[in-house]
Amino acid sequence: MSVLRPLVDFWVKPIRAEPLALFRILLGLTILGSQLTGILLSMDLTCGPEGLRPIEVSDKWIEDQGRTLLLRGPVSLPLLGKWLPEGLAKKYPRLENWLPAPAQAAWAEWGEQLSSHYLLFGIYLGALVFLTLGFRSRFMALVAALLAATFHHRLPELMNGGDALFRNGLYYLILAPSGATWSLDHLLRRRRAVARGEPISDEPVLIEPWSVRLMQLQLCFVYLFTGVVKLGEDYFNGVAIYWVLNDTAVSRWPYGMVPIPLFVCRLMTWGTLAFELTFIVLIWIKPLRRWLILAGLGLHLGILVTMEIGWFSQVTMCWYALFVSGETLARWERGGERIDPSDGSLPPESGETRFSVRRGERIGPSGGIPV
Repeated sequence: MSVLRPLVDFWVKPIRAEPLALFRILLGLTILGSQLTGILLSMDLTCGPEGLRPIEVSDKWIEDQGRTLLLRGPVSLPLLGKWLPEGLAKKYPRLENWLPAPAQAAWAEWGEQLSSHYLLFGIYLGALVFLTLGFRSRFMALVAALLAATFHHRLPELMNGGDALFRNGLYYLILAPSGATWSLDHLLRRRRAVARGEPISDEPVLIEPWSVRLMQLQLCFVYLFTGVVKLGEDYFNGVAIYWVLNDTAVSRWPYGMVPIPLFVCRLMTWGTLAFELTFIVLIWIKPLRRWLILAGLGLHLGILVTMEIGWFSQVTMCWYALFVSGETLARWERGGERIDPSDGSLPPESGETRFSVRRGERIGPSGGIPV
């Protein structure tokens, strides 16, 4: 067990809630920015009565792939659909066709109207605002994830890797206790405790770590497989970034205006490849973590400055919050005040009383783990 203890602790040892809360806030603000400057500005052009992309174009793809598109109703909301055994589907047809045909037609007709698009988009923005503020965080993440999928499947040609990555973040936030701190939910819990006459604990809020670990590993594998895909001649020769900077489809300005020497392009190419392939290992080495995070932020800021690829860099940088220690964030919150270096990742050894994250019930000095 001593050999497995670090692995067990990695998944079950309680951690501070601040990194997850910061990720929720940054991701919510980033998605809001991307949607307000993207889909909203083009909706009349793309989804209007004479729009460039009629909604029926995707019907067959939506049905075959089982995708979610709330504007089309049960076509994209199969209760069981093709998962049903053939005999069971024939014996109980209502399991598959669970909505009457007139209701299906009415739903589909409603979804074709531009006003319906704006209605769902307004709900989408509202869910993102409440998620950012930390009010009913899991439910708001669920609503935002469903509506993000709806608009992404409605306008797939406008999406890129950044959109897919922030949808992944929303899925994880459905599972994660992201409202445990720095949230309206946390504030309301404390006020209810005061109203009941219960003492308010100043101990750090702890959460179970598995959801944060999954998100950390998600970013690690994003980098790893991105690096593996790049293993080719252009990256080995170091000319990949040179050609990207000469690509007028993504470069923000002509290469001739800012001619970067070829040897610098080679260094950046090799550095990018090395960073992506080694991130999954180096990020867990504590002395290197700060420098790796700074290198990653520099990489994505460079992409943001030089390339026109939507909100990919901004979304990716949100995930870095998950690798910043809760102790560091708490120190920033307190204006640089030093705090307990144990960072609250283990139950207290002394006899003070703590509170669980979800319910606020007392946990005695025996050291129960909050859920």
